[in-house]
Amino acid sequence: MITKKIWQEIRKAESIVIFRHIKPDGDAYGAQMGLKELITFNFPTKKVYCAGEISSHWSKIMGDTDTDLSDEIIKQSLVIILDVANKARIDDQRFLFSSKIIKIDHHIFVEEFGGIEWVDTSSMATCEMITKMAFDNNAKINSKAATNLYCGIITDSGRFLFSNTTAQTLIYAAKLIDKGVDINNLYSFIYENTEKEVRFKGYCQLNYKTTEHGVAYMFITSELRKQFNINENYGAGSVNVLSNIEGVNIHVFFSEKEDGKVKVELRSKALPVNIIATKYGGGGHKLASGAIVPSWEIAEQLLKDLDDLCKESAEHYEAIF
Repeated sequence: MITKKIWQEIRKAESIVIFRHIKPDGDAYGAQMGLKELITFNFPTKKVYCAGEISSHWSKIMGDTDTDLSDEIIKQSLVIILDVANKARIDDQRFLFSSKIIKIDHHIFVEEFGGIEWVDTSSMATCEMITKMAFDNNAKINSKAATNLYCGIITDSGRFLFSNTTAQTLIYAAKLIDKGVDINNLYSFIYENTEKEVRFKGYCQLNYKTTEHGVAYMFITSELRKQFNINENYGAGSVNVLSNIEGVNIHVFFSEKEDGKVKVELRSKALPVNIIATKYGGGGHKLASGAIVPSWEIAEQLLKDLDDLCKESAEHYEAIF
């Protein structure tokens, strides 16, 4: 069983460094910090580090990564890479320094990293996979590990609203709650908005545009971000304010970064937007993906590809019926 094999490697290692993808969401950061807490709680003498930039948002409830991590530590450690399908999107490329690599991921397979690989696209979240590994190995789970892992499950599942939520997702979420998750505090943190954020979302709902074939979109320029005093990640990450609009098959937010590049967040009711994200150097799930493109010109090309995807889907449907 792969979960027992990975746990055995963790048991043998004296030093472990955990990596995840750039610009982490709740699942990536929750998996990273949740696994660290799980390992240190079960094996107190092990040295466990988390690589990558500190998330100004998620660190408030989960803690900071180890930004002063040395090359030598990585070389001598077991490396575990979480929630990412392609090497280019790993935050801190020094994972390559290690000769012992484990990958745990729930995205569609893109490339091998070397070493042990556990890819399960049927899992809602990487946090769900780590939870499964913990229970498969009768690991002890404290409330901090449980909270971090539960956070990843609920954010990647949209509080269990997304279509790939399974019975297994709910079972593991329930098991984590039994370990001491404070649901009220966690939900308050995740879904609380400042006044400026509420006003920004209201602006987007009033000013979004729709393409000919059903793509709702919002171009968030640096000037608009400054007007509402929001950062590039929050701008793109607000994409779901356009979800559930009648006649809209795909919704997408484009948010200009400080360096002039454009962060893109794509969401879909049924169409595979990950194909478009991958084309532009990004990735993600079938119905929820992201990318960073070099300019507004490329962003408009990506938008056209999304509109063409909707058009082709409609034509295929008409041909069948």
